[in-house]
Amino acid sequence: MRKTNFPFVPINFNRFYSNAQVKVQNLLCEGMVNPIGLDVWQPRFSWQLVSDKRNTMQTAYEIVVKSASGKEKKPVWNSGKISSQQSVFVPYQGVSYSLIIKYEWQVRIWDNHGNASSWSEVASWQKWF
Repeated sequence: MRKTNFPFVPINFNRFYSNAQVKVQNLLCEGMVNPIGLDVWQPRFSWQLVSDKRNTMQTAYEIVVKSASGKEKKPVWNSGKISSQQSVFVPYQGVSYSLIIKYEWQVRIWDNHGNASSWSEVASWQKWF
C-alpha cells in the first residue's frame, strides 16, 4: 500500500483578523448622490460603514469639505475627529460662501476595534442661488 504525503501548510488566522478592513461608501448629501442645485446652506451628510469583521460599529468620524469651484480645491471646513456613532444626516458646520458653487467632501471613520478607514471617495454637491 502506498502512502500519500500531503504537505502541511500552517495558516495564521490572526493575519486575517489583524488586517480587517473598514471602509466608508454610499456617500449622500441631503439623501442624494452628488446633488446639483441644493437650496440649503448647511446640507447634511450620510454614509455607510463596510467591514469584513463582525460586530463593527463606528465610534468616530472626520469630514473634510473643499471648494471645487475654482482651479484649486481649497479646504473650507474640517470637522476634526468627532466621537460619534452618527452616520446619517450629519450637518455641515462650515461657512457657506456665496461665491462657491460646487463643494467636494470626503469622510473617514474609526471603529470599535481600533481601526481607522482610509478616506472615502470624493462626493460633491452644488448650490442653487
